[in-house]
Amino acid sequence: MFLARFRRLIILTMTPPSYADLGKAARDLFNKGHNIGNIKLDITNKTGYNKEYEIKTSATHDLSKEVLGTNFDFKYKVQEYGVTFTESLNSNNTLKSVFEITDQLSKGLKVTLEGLYSFKDESRKANLKTEYVKPNLKVNSNLSLLGAPILDTSAVTEYKDLLIGVQAIADVSKSEVKSTNVTISRVLPQFVLTAFLNNGNVIGGSIFHKPSSTVDLGVQVNYKVGDENATYGLAAKYDVSRDLYVKGKINNSSDVVVSATHKLNNEISLTGSSQFSLLSASNGKNKIGFGIEYSV
Repeated sequence: MFLARFRRLIILTMTPPSYADLGKAARDLFNKGHNIGNIKLDITNKTGYNKEYEIKTSATHDLSKEVLGTNFDFKYKVQEYGVTFTESLNSNNTLKSVFEITDQLSKGLKVTLEGLYSFKDESRKANLKTEYVKPNLKVNSNLSLLGAPILDTSAVTEYKDLLIGVQAIADVSKSEVKSTNVTISRVLPQFVLTAFLNNGNVIGGSIFHKPSSTVDLGVQVNYKVGDENATYGLAAKYDVSRDLYVKGKINNSSDVVVSATHKLNNEISLTGSSQFSLLSASNGKNKIGFGIEYSV
């Protein structure tokens, strides 16, 4: 009874998620916390009186390709004006600049101007993004400004314990709709059930279940019309203690991934991961990975 009342309170006080975040709880069980085939280091530092300065550095070494990739981010927030500046530079010599303004042009409206420049080939990209939030509605759009203008628009509305989302991607220059997607998610105290239909030919769904405060379970299923077989997977997370949790997942190809994350203190976390196949030990799918996260 308490969980149900608490969940209803959350639903009433929170805005719907973006379309891309529908079913996110189940996807995170499969995708987050696994560093397969690489060694990864993440460092985050927030400074300033109101933590308005944020510096993030990440480095990833691919063990099979022996390639090192790095990324450096600097973010500055001017909270009284609802403005955020972000500059990013990666090892591919790509510079990304982001300017965000929130609740200044209109209450609930965030406008983002994003630009990318490659020092290698001097290519440029620019996008104009908007997000409009109401108590039971969230609308997002992304318009590419250089080259052929592609408009990606989505909306998510909430009705009782249902989240209903639609997305359309269109080529503005040709007045052509390239893709239409629909997702429905039902949010219950211990379950999140999600189903989607992408462009009329990809059907899928996911289930996120929290049977206790220390256990998370997830299921994903995808089927493309015309294919003989569906793809599916199972995932789980178990909080051994406040400082240690383990995660595991298996797919329809019998590939297994197991990871453990240990929080040494409030700033440092260590992650170790292993991937192996239940069918063969010599199919090249056996990999390991390590991660270090440092945040102050």
